[in-house]
Amino acid sequence: MAERRNLGVIVAGALFIFVAILTVGEGALLRQSGQSRTQIDRLSLRLAKFEAAQKKTAAIAKAKAATKTVDPYAGWLTYDNAAVGYKLRYPADWTAEETTDADSGAANFVIFRDSNQKYAVSFGLRKSGSDLVTSGRTGLGQGESFTGGTITILGELIDKTYHVNNGHALVVFYGPGAAASFTVAGNEINAELTAPGLDWEATELRGIPEEALSDKIVTSLTMN
Repeated sequence: MAERRNLGVIVAGALFIFVAILTVGEGALLRQSGQSRTQIDRLSLRLAKFEAAQKKTAAIAKAKAATKTVDPYAGWLTYDNAAVGYKLRYPADWTAEETTDADSGAANFVIFRDSNQKYAVSFGLRKSGSDLVTSGRTGLGQGESFTGGTITILGELIDKTYHVNNGHALVVFYGPGAAASFTVAGNEINAELTAPGLDWEATELRGIPEEALSDKIVTSLTMN
């Protein structure tokens, strides 16, 4: 009987030890499993952040590339006044006609005309100390002048002036005064939009497509 009791105690002890070992092992496995999940979650989070950063970088690069490749003057021609030292862009279906100073050989001013010969943009530039004539205008008809809108020339903000008669804008002058020159970066400039091919009394230059084209021509100015 004593031997059986001792055997039972031994068996019970062995079972207890076995169960304890299983419990400890299972706990270790659970802890290891939990740590693995935490590491996986951290790695997944890092991967998601990395992918988001990569997408953002790619989007920024794509936007910059698109900005660089867009040319607002694509298809336009270039007027190059090498004697005076400046360039202007103008639409391919327009023409450029310049008047040349007999003494210096430099162009006094240039007139850009649309394909229908209805609208004209006159532009003249002379540098400090030059005696070039920058405009062919000899006078100004009846009407009043009002400033309205601005453009940017060589990085400077320039007013636009409308000469208005009977409610119609007959001339668009670039600069703060009608038929007056203005100075930008040491260059004296005369620029205006007219409609010599239209009836003077019916002309309206405000808000028409040719005014927008004229603005682009004048603002395209670059110095050589």
